[in-house]
Amino acid sequence: MIIKYGNKEDCIVAGIVVADSKEEEYNGENFVKFGLGIGKDKDGNNLPLINVSVWNRKIDLKKSDRVLVCGKLKINQKDDKTFYSISADYISKETCEKNPPAHMALLDEPEMKETEDDSLPF
Repeated sequence: MIIKYGNKEDCIVAGIVVADSKEEEYNGENFVKFGLGIGKDKDGNNLPLINVSVWNRKIDLKKSDRVLVCGKLKINQKDDKTFYSISADYISKETCEKNPPAHMALLDEPEMKETEDDSLPF
């Protein structure tokens, strides 16, 4: 899923890391890179992979981690192929477990009670 906001390059992307992240160096600056899968289209075909780079920060992501990425989206065309990349400003890794331990189970929603209090402003 890609959500654009602000200027035409700013976006938010949610997806799954397709391989462990790798740390590299370019012109004396460190960066981490990884591929991000963002799902399938309505016909069941994989959507394009997004190459993500994170400059001057340490981040260790593993294959299948779910992440939310905010940054600048670049779209390049070469030989009738489209390539997507993001220079990330922010990354958040999902930390929830699918089956959390019993002590972390969601609490039941509180029961809603109707009231006829005339002092409420709505």
